[in-house]
Amino acid sequence: MSNSTRSCCGSICYSSDSVRGDSKVVKDGWESEVEGRILEYPDLTDYFIEDLLPTSTPFTLTNNIDDAFKSYDPKKGQEVNGYKGLLCGLRTLVEDFEKDRKLSFVDTHAIRMYFPFDSFKDQHHYTYPDISVSFPGRSLSPTTWQGISMVIEVKSDASDDPFPRAGMKNTATVVQLAKNARSLLIAHGFLSAFTIGVYGNIVRLARFDRSCAIVSQPIDIKDAEGLRLLQKFLWHFSHPRVGETVVGCDPTVARLDAAGKEWVKTQLEKAKAKDWEKHVGELDKARRVEVYDHKTGKSVPYILYHLVDVNGRLFSRATTVWRALKDTRLLINGQFVDDAACTTPAKPQIVKEAWRQLVRRSEAEIYERIEEKIPREERFGLPTMMCGGDMGSRELRWWEGTRLRRTTGSDDASSQLESHTAGPSTSTPSGDTSGSDPYNIPPEDFPLPHPQQQTYSWRLLYGEQYTYLERSHMRIVVDDIGRPLTQFTCTREVVQAIRDAIVGHQQARERAQVLHRDVSVGNILIVDEPNEKGFGGFLHDYDYSSIEDEDEGYETGSPPPLQSNAEGEDSDHKERTGTYYFMAYEILVGAASGPTIHHIHHDLESFYWVLLWIVLRHTDHNHPRGQLACADVFGYTNDDYSSAMKRDWALKQVDRPLGVQDNAPLSQLLRDLAEMVFDNIPHSRWPTVHLTYQRILQAFDAALAKENWPKDDFVRCELLDPRTVSQIGLRRTGAECAPGPRAASSGRQAIAIRGPSVHSLDGFRSAPDVALNPSAAQTSTAAAATRSLRSSSKRPRIEEAIRLPYTGSSSNKRFKSNGDMGPPKLPAVRSLPTRAGSGAKLPRSRRSQERGSVLPTRSSERIRAAAERKTTSGTP
Repeated sequence: MSNSTRSCCGSICYSSDSVRGDSKVVKDGWESEVEGRILEYPDLTDYFIEDLLPTSTPFTLTNNIDDAFKSYDPKKGQEVNGYKGLLCGLRTLVEDFEKDRKLSFVDTHAIRMYFPFDSFKDQHHYTYPDISVSFPGRSLSPTTWQGISMVIEVKSDASDDPFPRAGMKNTATVVQLAKNARSLLIAHGFLSAFTIGVYGNIVRLARFDRSCAIVSQPIDIKDAEGLRLLQKFLWHFSHPRVGETVVGCDPTVARLDAAGKEWVKTQLEKAKAKDWEKHVGELDKARRVEVYDHKTGKSVPYILYHLVDVNGRLFSRATTVWRALKDTRLLINGQFVDDAACTTPAKPQIVKEAWRQLVRRSEAEIYERIEEKIPREERFGLPTMMCGGDMGSRELRWWEGTRLRRTTGSDDASSQLESHTAGPSTSTPSGDTSGSDPYNIPPEDFPLPHPQQQTYSWRLLYGEQYTYLERSHMRIVVDDIGRPLTQFTCTREVVQAIRDAIVGHQQARERAQVLHRDVSVGNILIVDEPNEKGFGGFLHDYDYSSIEDEDEGYETGSPPPLQSNAEGEDSDHKERTGTYYFMAYEILVGAASGPTIHHIHHDLESFYWVLLWIVLRHTDHNHPRGQLACADVFGYTNDDYSSAMKRDWALKQVDRPLGVQDNAPLSQLLRDLAEMVFDNIPHSRWPTVHLTYQRILQAFDAALAKENWPKDDFVRCELLDPRTVSQIGLRRTGAECAPGPRAASSGRQAIAIRGPSVHSLDGFRSAPDVALNPSAAQTSTAAAATRSLRSSSKRPRIEEAIRLPYTGSSSNKRFKSNGDMGPPKLPAVRSLPTRAGSGAKLPRSRRSQERGSVLPTRSSERIRAAAERKTTSGTP
């Protein structure tokens, strides 16, 4: 992508360099990302190392290292000049390590490091790590993340230590560590990543996982005790108790060797996989993983050879989607050999990895529900899960069993485990009829002090009551292969894919009582290979879905009102669901006015916003602002502003509908859908007519039945995808990420905005459904009434209608942020296990404990941008 490429978010446009470099766009996103997520370890650094870096070989070195940093003389403003002495000291600390465990340190401050995967580097920023650390016993290639195990960021003075202070300058220093940790996690599939911050003679050790970061107390490297602690940290890091490389590596992940790479190419060629040559360009970054299948309790090996999609956020679900092959080779005498009994080449499949919020159901359970209720031969527009499960839940069960055995002395501790180990669902995985443990827990004790496939940082510092803030690692394998909607060849193909995804949505809702609740551009795929069922697209990614308990009293096509929280789910701590740009108007408004029940018509409205997103960015349409019109619809400042933009667009489409050049079927479909969405938006002047499957599918079918669709009409978008830039211009409250006070007026947690998927901590309460699935007569009558109102002389002009009040409140106010790094109003750190000679715990920063739960005002740039947009509101 060229450097002139621009992107828009709200009313802001920016170049690809501004996204990839150290621009305000990147700074704003990362400052929001780390806010409220950096926790300071309250105990001695020695116990930080023992707690968070369990080692296979006890640290016993006693060599003389007193003069290790003798030549390191940091001076204010001369940071780079101190690198030579710092590197010399670091190499001295590891001098007596075994050869195969020794770390190398390289000055990389002048080397631009791009995002770990080339296919996505134009959509993500680059960094300049000050000092890079190799894997134990390996040389370091300083131009790629594949050879880097840890990063050290250096500042020249102790006053640059950001953790006990507030302010954006210090936040920027923390962001340097966070950026590098994110790249390490993605590049290697780490479960946690470590970084070191050097501030003059002061050193901080930091451990990042997918929920937060824990930072050690400061240590002084000019002090003998501080030197030994840093040496001990490096020893523990390079001598992991679990895993082959470093602490934090995933023991279920292994690099692919040369033989494995050749095997992948051979299998793809034999299977005649479509465009397989394009998918093996980064085989040096491929990996072999074990997929835990909770149906059987066994692990199935897969080779992930091509990254299809990635969530580049640090503290998030961190979803990655891979093309993969099941590894059918046999391991004999430490070598992989072909299985002579396996004559059919491996077929490409999709492996999805994610870190789910613990209070949500596992996505594997959603797929099993669909499989149970809808026979495979009858499924349409729905993917098929082949295997998968929640590795974090399994590991937590193993860890708790070990803890119970050691506490009670019982050999049958598994029967005493608490139900929360499996998250909100406590059902036994299907397929287990033997009565044995379906999780296939190993008989030996869990080898680590804490689980690692499930984050535990909040529990460690604040106790079990904050388990809801943790995330659990899961992998699932899906049989259907597809490509993103943004890679269509002709517009009819993308319309067919969305239509078939709607049918899949209807099947899941009406036959399996599953509501998706996250319809977005990324969650609808175009079928890559022809299938016997004939669908051209499918809806996937069900980790935000809900399951409604069966009700024998409802008729097919008219399910009962949806309970957003299945029994056992923690409604107070769940995030609001949906990808922000495609959320229905009513969901955005509801975030400000109170708990909102997520209904079918909200998802159906999201399908329209998905289609509109594609049309505005990838077709030759007639909007005078061209692709920049995307900024007129898909805002990203706050819920009020974003919902108003969608309402304004729907109102304008009534009189001045969007058209696509030489594409009458698509133009008519856009007009029909815009009319339905306008009906779907609550308003005080006319009745609301909710979208239904019947109405929206009729519009799609009518368009697809026409024959005058153009060929090869894909238009390359000259804008970057703003969904890849986190939280532009926004700040999160700590409510989403840390325990905080309940709002006195509403009993609700404050709204928390965090990137492409923006959530509220409010649970969706159940309430009577109003016209969820109205009868045909009701729909016809209401629609006629609406048309009558619109055609009457009393109907307001478009400019007046935009300013009319709408149903619901909009009190989503924004407040100034004090910029502190710690979570707001956290309870006192719980007492850590007593250790001999530990002494008094070091106090946490007072300011980080006393912060309030706040949101900042919009920046002056955004206010000016909003004003500029208002002056051009006459454009369609």
